[in-house]
Amino acid sequence: MKKTIKLVCMASIIAIAAISCTTKQYVPFAHTTNIKGSKVYIFRPSIYGWAAGIKVYNDDKYIGKTKGKGYLCFEANEGAHIIVSKAEDRSSTPIVTQAGKSYYIIQTPEPGILRARVRNYEITESEGKRLMNINLKEPIIKVKK
Repeated sequence: MKKTIKLVCMASIIAIAAISCTTKQYVPFAHTTNIKGSKVYIFRPSIYGWAAGIKVYNDDKYIGKTKGKGYLCFEANEGAHIIVSKAEDRSSTPIVTQAGKSYYIIQTPEPGILRARVRNYEITESEGKRLMNINLKEPIIKVKK
């Protein structure tokens, strides 16, 4: 009986962890659609700090929250933008986009005092395309209508 209870508890913990470590996006997902602007990808390929959500903003507009082994993809209008990741601290990456092009930013979580800290930086297109092929999880899309 004790083994059954332990097994049920472990299965519940694993299920909750799996559900809670999903990346969520609150703007339309641009990866599979044709768009007029540019595509901006935010990758979090590391499993480190997998449960800690890192909020992502484009020019103060909330885009979503990444978790370990996940990514976001959204449309940005042509021009200058500041991509901000917020965890225990914040990391800003300025980009200047052109219509029809894709831009790739990687998040690297680091140990913090209370939560994970984050650093983001722009990566090359070839690195971004390589990351698309390593089985990152697509976000759950929760666009408010």
